[in-house]
Amino acid sequence: MMVLAIFTEAAVPKTGLEPTVTIYRLDTNAIVIEDVDMVEVGSGQYSYDFTAWDSSLDYSVIVDSVTLTGSERYCYTSISSSRVIEDSLTSDDILRLLISKGVGNATGGGSTQIRFRSLDNTVERISMGVDSFGNRQSVVLDAD
Repeated sequence: MMVLAIFTEAAVPKTGLEPTVTIYRLDTNAIVIEDVDMVEVGSGQYSYDFTAWDSSLDYSVIVDSVTLTGSERYCYTSISSSRVIEDSLTSDDILRLLISKGVGNATGGGSTQIRFRSLDNTVERISMGVDSFGNRQSVVLDAD
């Protein structure tokens, strides 16, 4: 997850800053990332690659430009968890299932049990029982 902050000074993009980012988990109020340097992208934009991001959690983000003052010193945002789209499947779960069905390894074509695996071939994402006409009789999903 990429965190982006944009800073201006007197309404002009501000370059040459050394902003830091602090990220909190909202379920526990615990600090996940504290005062970590951001990378300047250009035109007043700064980024941080939030590799510890867990798509099932909500976060709040505070970015401190340190050298600016007043209302221009801080940027605030939030990162929301993946929302449930249907049943208990989140948008991330659905994307994992779709990619396995679309391009993952498939076995059992022409039989009564068709299986689709994750891209790295470590998880059986979809297992479908079908009748002799290919009509689905049962479906088991593993989106985790």
